[in-house]
Amino acid sequence: MRLAPAFAVAIAAASAGAQATPLDSTGAACGAMTPPYNGFVIGTVSDVARRPVADATVSLGWLEAKYAKDVGLRLQRYSAEARSDSLGRYAICGVAVNTTLNMFATRDSLSTGLLALPQRTVRVQRRDMVVAAAPESTTMRGVVSGTVRTRLGRPVPNARVVTAGVDEVRSNEDGRFVLRAPPGTRQVEVLSLGSLAAAVIVDVMPNDTSVVTLDLQRVTTLAPVTVTASAVRQRRIADIADRDRLGISKHIDSVVIRRYNQLIYAIEQMTPLDHICGGQVRIDGFLFDTTELRYRFPHDFAHVEVISGGLAPMEYKPVRAGSTTIANCAVVLLWTKLGMP
Repeated sequence: MRLAPAFAVAIAAASAGAQATPLDSTGAACGAMTPPYNGFVIGTVSDVARRPVADATVSLGWLEAKYAKDVGLRLQRYSAEARSDSLGRYAICGVAVNTTLNMFATRDSLSTGLLALPQRTVRVQRRDMVVAAAPESTTMRGVVSGTVRTRLGRPVPNARVVTAGVDEVRSNEDGRFVLRAPPGTRQVEVLSLGSLAAAVIVDVMPNDTSVVTLDLQRVTTLAPVTVTASAVRQRRIADIADRDRLGISKHIDSVVIRRYNQLIYAIEQMTPLDHICGGQVRIDGFLFDTTELRYRFPHDFAHVEVISGGLAPMEYKPVRAGSTTIANCAVVLLWTKLGMP
């Protein structure tokens, strides 16, 4: 799937009133452009000492479902980038409103975690971010101390608390948890049976503690039902097992995937990115460019499989090889926990 055009701007450092300069090929001012969406995301990028970080890359993306008679339903990724100025400021225009926006910031070896801005109807959102280097040891991590509770204030025990790159922890009987996380701006998510998932974005500082509270919303309990796997689902599971038995594919499961700070790092351990057929991967059957991996949370995935292009099933046969031949390129199949066959 091809990426849609990105509309990005970098704030000029001269003054607060300076006109932003778009990074797209038109060279027109952001205000003179006609982007497909009219939202903005603005903010600052700093380091763990709260000093401004200039020339940081802020990347943002969101998904849209598109339908056309000739190709049917497809998911299309819109993405944008901006650079921070000398004061660490950035702005991105042409952003969708009332949809989840995934974003992160990087500067050389410094980075944030992947963040998901919640759906909002306002046109302008602000997100300040802290970038940090990956800690050389666990002693350089920060601590997120929090409480999980219901909207009525009751503690929620045994809730799963996750963030990319570290093992999950569970809340205790009082709903409290302690999570040691890499420094920088991170997203912490909480999952509990019978409740909607909740998330909070927190600035994690080395050898410091950030305190958060997450309120879970209960969902309506339905009568139990018996779910029988469809014939297609059963066949796909059997096919995965057969390829594994024959030794013609590589696999990693959710236990391994969630150890990585970014999903793309997990894929790089299985195959070089330039060996991926046509520079595209399949997520729950949908075809995406490999840049999509930058916008997905590792803990959302259940299974990754890499198959040689020459041995791939007909439904996954590559049409483009990339830097190698179709017979030798890698077909990458990713399944989320919701879409796992």
